[in-house]
Amino acid sequence: MIILLTILLSLNELNERISFFKGEGTYTYIVGLLESLKPIVDTTKLEEISNKKKPIPYIDYWSDIVFLTIPTFENQKEIQNSYIYNKGNLNIENIDKAVTDCYKKRDKNTLKPLRAEAFKGNPLAQLWLGLLLHEFYPKDSEEGKIWISLALSSGYNPKNGDNYIELISFALLSDIGIGFDRVPEYSYLWMEHSQKHPIAKLYLGEYLHFGYGVSKNSAKSIEYFTKISSEEFFLGDSWLGYIYGNHPKLFNPFKSFNYFKSGAEKGDIYSIRNLGELYFNGVGVQKDINKSIEYFEQGAKEGDLQSVIWLGYIYSNNFNDDEKNLQIALNWYKVGADLGSNEAIYNLGMLYWKMGDVAKGEEWLLKAGELGWLEGYVSLGEFYLHGMGIEIDESMAFELFFMAAKGKYSSGFLFTGYCYYHGKGVEKNILEARRFYEEASKMGEKDAIYNLGLTYYEEKAYLTALGWFLRKELSGYPPALVRVGEIYLEGLGVEQNREKGFSFFSSAAKMGYGNGYSWLGYCYENGFGTELDIEKAVESYQKGAELGDDYAKEQLKRIFEKNK
Repeated sequence: MIILLTILLSLNELNERISFFKGEGTYTYIVGLLESLKPIVDTTKLEEISNKKKPIPYIDYWSDIVFLTIPTFENQKEIQNSYIYNKGNLNIENIDKAVTDCYKKRDKNTLKPLRAEAFKGNPLAQLWLGLLLHEFYPKDSEEGKIWISLALSSGYNPKNGDNYIELISFALLSDIGIGFDRVPEYSYLWMEHSQKHPIAKLYLGEYLHFGYGVSKNSAKSIEYFTKISSEEFFLGDSWLGYIYGNHPKLFNPFKSFNYFKSGAEKGDIYSIRNLGELYFNGVGVQKDINKSIEYFEQGAKEGDLQSVIWLGYIYSNNFNDDEKNLQIALNWYKVGADLGSNEAIYNLGMLYWKMGDVAKGEEWLLKAGELGWLEGYVSLGEFYLHGMGIEIDESMAFELFFMAAKGKYSSGFLFTGYCYYHGKGVEKNILEARRFYEEASKMGEKDAIYNLGLTYYEEKAYLTALGWFLRKELSGYPPALVRVGEIYLEGLGVEQNREKGFSFFSSAAKMGYGNGYSWLGYCYENGFGTELDIEKAVESYQKGAELGDDYAKEQLKRIFEKNK
C-alpha cells in the first residue's frame, strides 16, 4: 500500500484531484492515509498538494491514469506482486454481508465495515466500497473511482475469484467500463453465472429489462425483481414501482406507489424522487404539492439532481409567480448548476428571463448551449425571433438556431428550416428549408414532417405534399389533418371528395384544434360534404374563435354584420 500510494502521489493528475477533494469532503479519507505515511512520504510534497488551488477538470476514466503511468516504473512487477492479496485475507464472508446490507437499505452506515477493510488494504473491500459509492452516492462518485483504482492497481483481479461476490464485482466493473473493457454481453454472462446470489438477480432483472447484453424479456425481468423485493432489497421495490408505473400492459398506479413507498423507507433516492412525482401529479395517491416538496427536498439532500430540478420547477410554476417563491426556485436551480446540471443552467436562464432580467437570462441560456444543452440556443433564438422581452433580431435568431443545428439538435434543424422557408434572418430558400426540415424529420420532429409537406404544397406538388401529411408520424396531428381535408375538399391533385374532406376537419376539431372548427364552419355554411346548416356553422366558428383561430373570428364577424 505504501509503495502504491507513493507512486500515485508522483502523478500530477492525482495531486490535482487530491486538492480538489479537499473542497469536496473526500480529502479527509485521503489525508488519513497520507498522515500515516509521514516517515516515508515527502512532507514538503504533501504541503504542496494541500496548498494547490481547487481545479475544475473532471477525469472520466480515473483508472486510466494509474494504468497508463505505472508501466513506466521499472519495479512495476514487484509492486504488483507485493499487492496481490492473499486469498485467505479477503474476508469474503464479512464483505458479502456488508455489501448485501447496503443493497437492502441505502444507508452509509452499512459502508463502515467495508471502509475499515479498505483502509487495511483489502482489495475486494476497496472494489466494493468504490462500486457502491459510484453507484449510490453521486457526491462521492470520484472517491469511489479512487478506491477502485487502488484495488485494481494492486494486481488483484476479481475475474479470477471463485466466490460470487468477487465475480459480481467484476461484472459491474465490466458494466461501467472501469479497469476492463465495457462489453454488455460479458457482464450479463458473469451475472447469470452468479445468479444464486441475490445481487446478481437484481442486475439480471435490469439487463433483461433494457436488453443489455441479452434480448429483452420483460416477464423474466419482473420475475427477478419480484424475488429481490421479497428478500427486502430496496432496488427490487423501486424497479417494480417503475414497471407498474410505466409498463402499458401492467400499469397499476396504486401498486407503483406502494412499491416506491417501500423503496423510499429503505432509503432509495430513486423511490423518494418518484414518490415526489406521484404526489405532485396525483397518480396512485391524492395530489399534494407540499408532500411532493417534502420528498424532493429529501432527495436533494442526498445529492439527487432531478429532485433539485423538480424543486426549482415547482417553486417557479405553482405559486402564482410570487417573488419569494421565484427566488427559492432560482436558488434551487443554482444548486443544480453548481452540481454540474446543464438542465439546471438552462432553467436558470429561462427563469431569469421570466423575471425580467434579460441580461442574466441570455448569459445562462448561452452557457447552457455552450455546454451542450442546445435548447438554450433555440429558446434564446425564439426570443430574438419574436421579440419576447428583447428587440427583434432575426439575424441573431438564425445564428442561434444554426448553432443548435450544428450540434445535431432536432429543434435547431427545425427552426433553421423555418428561417430559410420564411426568409427570417437569411435569404428565403425553399431547397435549404427542405434540407433542414428533412434532417429534423429524421429525428422525429412532427412539425418538420408537416412543414416538409407545406414546402411541396406551396409549390403545388399536392400529391407529394399529401404523402407527407399522411405519414404515420403525423397520425392524429391536427394541422396535418386539416391540410389533408383541404386537398380532398378542393380536389387538389386528387379526385375531389368533399365528404372525405369534412371527415378530416371533424377529426381535427375533435382534438380541440381551432382551425379544424373553422373548416367545419365553412363546410356547414356552404353544404360541402355535409348538409347546409347555418346554425351549426355559427356554432363551429364560435368554437374555433374561442380556441384563438383568426379565420373563425373573421367569419363570425362577417356573419353578424350580414345579419344586422
